[in-house]
Amino acid sequence: MVYQGQTRILILLLVGVFMGSLDIGIVGPALPAIGTYFGVNERLLSWVFTIYILFFMIGTPLMAKLSDIYGRKTVYLVNILLFAAGSVITITSLSFDMVLLGRAIQGVGAGGLFPVANAFIGDIFPPEKRGGALGILSSVWGCQEF
Repeated sequence: MVYQGQTRILILLLVGVFMGSLDIGIVGPALPAIGTYFGVNERLLSWVFTIYILFFMIGTPLMAKLSDIYGRKTVYLVNILLFAAGSVITITSLSFDMVLLGRAIQGVGAGGLFPVANAFIGDIFPPEKRGGALGILSSVWGCQEF
């Protein structure tokens, strides 16, 4: 039986993971406009996507380890704040370098959302309910296609 508190936590985790998964692909259609606005060529423009993935991969093991040390809730909230701060920096950028900085910060935050959310589920759900909860959490990857 899944309790109401577990359902609320699952919904919060779902929203965070959805934001991170959506942000991986949402920049693609905007790249030509970003390139025109900042006057950068396609080679430099590819860094908007590349730097996000690079820092995503750095953030994943780093935040997973930090969540083991400092607790899942604290590190998950830090990741949400990092992701939000990176988003604000990205959308208010006055230069292409600021866009890259914002994307890097977003990547670290998003990279921490996924493993911490999965570990959180492992902590709060009984073994017989974990598969369903992890399936629901993973379903956000299919939702970004709409």
